[in-house]
Amino acid sequence: MLNVDVQRYSPGKNAAPYRQIFQVPLETGISVLGLLDYIRKNLDETFAYKIYCTNQHCGECGLMLNGKPVLACRDMITTENVVLDPLKGFKVIKDLVVDVDSVIRKQWSEFPVLEGKMVYNDFLTEDQHSLFFMAGACIGCAICQSVCCLHKEDDVLLKGPAYYAALAQYMLRAKTKEDFLAYLNTAVEHGILQCISCKQCSKNCPKDVEPYKVITAIAKLIHNNLGINVSKKLLAE
Repeated sequence: MLNVDVQRYSPGKNAAPYRQIFQVPLETGISVLGLLDYIRKNLDETFAYKIYCTNQHCGECGLMLNGKPVLACRDMITTENVVLDPLKGFKVIKDLVVDVDSVIRKQWSEFPVLEGKMVYNDFLTEDQHSLFFMAGACIGCAICQSVCCLHKEDDVLLKGPAYYAALAQYMLRAKTKEDFLAYLNTAVEHGILQCISCKQCSKNCPKDVEPYKVITAIAKLIHNNLGINVSKKLLAE
């Protein structure tokens, strides 16, 4: 038997979030998604959570499990006492569903569609090429954003780790030095140098994208190419 403590909240209907306890006749070892499905199908059909691909590709099912950000389709229930909350730092739409689209998807929409093959330019080292290429595995789950010590729901300037991982894809494909420098300036304008090196983005990324390493690599490129002062922590990594 699982004792499941869930945050419930429906804006416009509830004055504030509240807790609800479900006694679920299941054992540990099931996926978080399996638990969520059981609750909605058998205990409360109004219970809301978000899922799409069920296979770690869409990034839609991020939530908090016992205080840790996880993907519901990926992580397993390992304890009988389970606490579920929506991802931190985002507007709650209902229960465990948060408005990631207006943040991550909106940020990504600022970029043009990537076309053609990746160009191995001379603006990056071989290691930087490899790092930025691996950052392309980002699925936009927003877990890095939720754990970022600087992220605030209403902050429109500081874009966050997922944005910089996306920006790195354009640096890989920069055909001219002018384009490359423009991407570096974009990173500066959107707060990358505000990073305080908490490294929570890399520690919690479910796809091992290493967003903090991407941030430090871009910061060094900014320092070397634009002559802008960068914190010693970012340069030391």
